[in-house]
Amino acid sequence: MHLNCGGIIEVAKALKNNKFDRKKLKNYAQRIGNSGVLRRLSYLCELLNIKIILPKINTRNYLY
Repeated sequence: MHLNCGGIIEVAKALKNNKFDRKKLKNYAQRIGNSGVLRRLSYLCELLNIKIILPKINTRNYLY
């Protein structure tokens, strides 16, 4: 996932086609630290049955 990769659609395609490095993905997700990005990524991984441990979302949002 590069910052100019084309957005969530390209990320979903890479996940679906298993064309990603799990270690890099986890590292990028941790470095970004954006709860919205982590939630979307977690959703896609769950939807596509991808077993990966992503960073815990640190938020005080009552909806999470």
